[in-house]
This record gives sequence, structure tokens and C-alpha cells, in this order.
Amino acid sequence: MSNSDEIWKQVYPHATHVPRKLIVAYIKAVADEAKALPAHEREAPEINKDGSVNRDAKGVKDVSKIVTCIASQDWIDEKSEPKLEEILSAATQLDMNNTHDKQLWQELFEKVERL
Repeated sequence: MSNSDEIWKQVYPHATHVPRKLIVAYIKAVADEAKALPAHEREAPEINKDGSVNRDAKGVKDVSKIVTCIASQDWIDEKSEPKLEEILSAATQLDMNNTHDKQLWQELFEKVERL
């Protein structure tokens, strides 16, 4: 089981009111795992040649985890948590058919490192 999976076990029971330190730990763990992937796995296309969504692409799964974690928190907004909102924005861009974009990945990793 990955580090992010272990942290998710602590995050999940809190639903929409996860303590910030757990969210940060989870996001950092997911980002570290994504960064450790070979580029061809991280940047695999979300859309298969037949037009179906490739949810087995590892980068897609990682950005989806980040988006889900932050977006499910009703206490996070631009005023209270601008850094988390920036990460959500970057992850959402990647999650929208852009996992092939090396620059977006770099931006996400830099934002996570600044937490």
C-alpha cells in the first residue's frame, strides 16, 4: 500500500472537514508518487484512440486524487487557503485532458512544494 493510501485512510473518515495538516500530507504524498513515475506513465493520455477515457493512466489517477481531496472540502476557498486553491486549479487543468503537458506537471509540483 502506498504512502498516500495510508494517509487517505486518515483523511476519509473526516469527509468534508479534514484537518489541513492531513490534506497537505496527502497532497504531498500523491505528488511525490506522481513525480516518481516515469514520464511516459505520468503523462499518458487520458483519452484512448477510440475516444474513451483512459482512467488507467497513472497521472490521471494522481491528479484526480488531488482534485477530489481538495474539492470535497467545504472550508477551502481562495481567501482562507489560496495555496490549496492554486493546487486545485493546477490539478484540475491536468485532469481535463492535459496530463501530457509537462509544464502543467511542473507547475503542480512547484505549488505542492511551497505548501
